[in-house]
Amino acid sequence: MVEASAPTMHTPTLAQRLATGWRLLSGTLLAPQPCPACGSTDRTELLRRDRYFLPVSLSVCNTCSLVHLAQPLKPEAEGWFYQHCYPVLMGKGARQAAEMQRRHAQERAEALHDLLDGTQHLLDVGCGFGAFLSLASSVPLRSGVEPGGPQRAAAASLSAEVCFVPALIDLPADRRPPDLVTLFHVLEHVGDPVGFLRQLRDLADPKAQFVIEVPDFTGDWSPLGLSAIHVSHRCYFTPQSLQDVLGRAELVITAMDRTPTPIYPGNLRVVAERSDAGATAIALAAPVPALPAAQESLRRGLSNPWRTGQMRTAIRFLRVVLGV
Repeated sequence: MVEASAPTMHTPTLAQRLATGWRLLSGTLLAPQPCPACGSTDRTELLRRDRYFLPVSLSVCNTCSLVHLAQPLKPEAEGWFYQHCYPVLMGKGARQAAEMQRRHAQERAEALHDLLDGTQHLLDVGCGFGAFLSLASSVPLRSGVEPGGPQRAAAASLSAEVCFVPALIDLPADRRPPDLVTLFHVLEHVGDPVGFLRQLRDLADPKAQFVIEVPDFTGDWSPLGLSAIHVSHRCYFTPQSLQDVLGRAELVITAMDRTPTPIYPGNLRVVAERSDAGATAIALAAPVPALPAAQESLRRGLSNPWRTGQMRTAIRFLRVVLGV
């Protein structure tokens, strides 16, 4: 097995960090958007500002119950944010980020061993440094989609047999359709999750399986508190709202696990198939009323504001921007 090496990434100067912080805090990068799932604008605000003090308006949709940002990044600002701002805010160097991804990939590879066995073409969307692809070396064809240039360059060092592209549209048309598609902590970042899943559904094999992992809004994220709410996460899924979004993309969930790792204290990992492939969908518990449930999740998450609230995030934000 060949592991991806972390690329050398430029360290922003103090002036660049301050400029990034100012542009972000100015609020000019944000704009109101309808619900990412159903397009409704009928919603109730849960929290005005995220961990970076941005007025993102975390809200619950009164039509489909999806918790989402009512005032997210403008589409034209997303490229700048993920290229210049996201690495600064996350506060991780390339080597540290690559090592973290390797640990997470090992957990996932062990959990998904049976699915990987027999797979002919694995497509990992948001593959990062290629850690999961490196552990799936038994799969004959492997493809990775990663918009981040340094991450994609590192992942490309894994093997000449692996195809790495910046976007779905760049996947070679002559490759057989993937029969296993993985999205690990990708869907919560997408502004149009239904459209994105439909695009994946159409390019995959008709009998393909989809493994989707997202943070669980109903999980115990009290250790993170306000840190769990930030501008790069457009959607905050519950089991029911994730099922609804997949259903709108004509996918059905055939298996679901709640996992305490990786990344967040609570995660949802589901296996899904096309609804016309004859798969049997799992039965979920009837959802409780969306607004009270979302309010209760938020209350639990912010139960210790001195340890996980605005004061701590203010200190962290200043340290990240100042580079100390």
